[in-house]
Amino acid sequence: MPRGSWWVLLLIGCLPAGVKAHGLGIEARLLDSTVYIEAFYDNDEPVASARVVVLAENGQEVLAGVTDVMGLWNFPAPAMGKYRIELQGEDGHFTKTLITIPAASPGSTASPDAGPIISEGLTRTERTGPRKWGMALLGLLVIALGSFAVKGVLYLRRKWQKPDQNQTEGV
Repeated sequence: MPRGSWWVLLLIGCLPAGVKAHGLGIEARLLDSTVYIEAFYDNDEPVASARVVVLAENGQEVLAGVTDVMGLWNFPAPAMGKYRIELQGEDGHFTKTLITIPAASPGSTASPDAGPIISEGLTRTERTGPRKWGMALLGLLVIALGSFAVKGVLYLRRKWQKPDQNQTEGV
């Protein structure tokens, strides 16, 4: 192996096994006894034609459907309780989230965007907004610090492995 290419192998070895090209997100809102699903990529583009499955706590399928070109799908709110929503994009991406249907549906609002968020996890704004860039910068910082640490260890290793001048002169 050519000298100096050790860091490439180290970097590849440190990569997570499940790297995603895009992350998927799901945001669910409840309005007038209807659950509105919004499916989106990390770059804020809608996930069109994605298969959506709603599962009860026991794993039984309650409903299934497909998102429209805007990444939207809605369905009548099931009975009170927790449900899992699974989303499978046409490109093979997959994600899931939990939603909680409360005992009483919140009052009517003007649009689905105004209804309360009932899905767990990051909201669309949190997933696609400034936080995304902050996490990217944090990742780069970790890589840079790791690189400096490896360089330091290799420097010390070379320094300790140099033969003592006095021992080599007598041979």
